[in-house]
Amino acid sequence: MIMNMDKLLQSGCEREKKDKVCRSRGGESCAFDGAMIVLQPIADAAHIVHGPIACCGNSWEGRGTLSLKGDLHRMGFTTDMSEKDIIYGSENKLYDAILRTYESVKPKAIFVHATCVSGLIGEDIEAICKKAETYLGIRVIPVNAPGFVGPKNLGNRIAGEVLLDYVIGSGDLSEGDSPDSTASITPPSPPLNLRGGWVGLSGTVPYGEERLINLIGEYNIAGDLWLVEPVFKKAGIRVLSRMTGDSTFEEITYAHR
Repeated sequence: MIMNMDKLLQSGCEREKKDKVCRSRGGESCAFDGAMIVLQPIADAAHIVHGPIACCGNSWEGRGTLSLKGDLHRMGFTTDMSEKDIIYGSENKLYDAILRTYESVKPKAIFVHATCVSGLIGEDIEAICKKAETYLGIRVIPVNAPGFVGPKNLGNRIAGEVLLDYVIGSGDLSEGDSPDSTASITPPSPPLNLRGGWVGLSGTVPYGEERLINLIGEYNIAGDLWLVEPVFKKAGIRVLSRMTGDSTFEEITYAHR
């Protein structure tokens, strides 16, 4: 294959589109996509895809997750790796992308996602994330789930392990603070009728007497979580952390509480 220098320097958005698929079977999802599905709904964190621009486009808004906590889950950030980056490496490019992302949107945290390309050439995203974290003073978290390591379900698991290793337990509620609630959401009225029985209690349970729970694997698809949380609240159950639909980075840090 003959390729001139102009082709190497051309950005991903300007290249001629090719009808190709980089996977074993067309339509099969990958570990990278699975990790993005789990982590991207954190609405006040930025997600940088360290790979070709197509990887970011393929996973962007793959689910209809909604949030009242921010809009960064609706944005795509990528290093747009090219053939030149594969040859010479792109760790400096990634570091610059992290700094630019922070300057642009001021996220509470930044997740950096490895892809097949950056994984195959051995990019040390952990070292770059640690360097950027020291400089910026916010959490910059590596997500090593390149697509070739396995299917989407494995990516879901890797993303969960990332939350356990880097996020959960790194923060706590201040004394007297209340976990985030659904006060801004209007509960269904009249109370919801499920299988012939009315759900709902008169009044609310005072704070301090509720049971706190974490919701795991809930992505607030089409806003369905907003119908469930008011029912929890009336039953004396308060959601401490959501993983990860309609969530903030901070609330996941104290999910261990």
